[in-house]
Amino acid sequence: MTRHLSAALVALVAIGAAPLGAQTDVSGEWEASYTTPLGTQELKIYLTQEGPRVTGHTTSEYGESMVRGTITGQDIQFSFSTTDAGKAVDIRVAAMVEGNKMRGTAKIGDRAEGVFTAERSDSAAGRARSPGLRNSANQRAETGELSDSTQSPSLRH
Repeated sequence: MTRHLSAALVALVAIGAAPLGAQTDVSGEWEASYTTPLGTQELKIYLTQEGPRVTGHTTSEYGESMVRGTITGQDIQFSFSTTDAGKAVDIRVAAMVEGNKMRGTAKIGDRAEGVFTAERSDSAAGRARSPGLRNSANQRAETGELSDSTQSPSLRH
C-alpha cells in the first residue's frame, strides 16, 4: 500500500513540475488594427520576444512608435503611444494569441476601448528569419531613432 501511495505521489509531483503550456512566440511582423470612435486604425507591429518580455515598434501612415509589453502563455499585453491634437495618447492592448492571430481589446487612453486584431504577416519561417531585421528595429528604439509617438487623426467627436 505504501509503495502505491509513493508511486502516486511521485506521479503527481512529476505532473505538477511539467509546464502547463508552452510559451507562445510572437516575434515577427503583424498586420494589426483596432477600432476607435472615428473608425479603424491600421498598423504594422514588429515584435521581438525574449522570455516573457516583448519589445518592438509599430508603423502606420502616421509614423512609428515603440512597443513594450509582456506575454504569459497565450496572453499578451503591450502598449504604444500616439498623439491626438498634440497630446500623447497611450494605447494599451490585451489580447489572446492563437497561432498566427491575436484578438483582444485596445484601450485608447481613458477615452475609449475597441476591438484589436492582428495576423502574422511573415511566414512561419519568418519567426526564425534574420535577427538583424528585428535587432535593427530594437537598436533604433534604444538609440531614440524611433519616436515615442505617432500622429493620428483626432479621436474626439
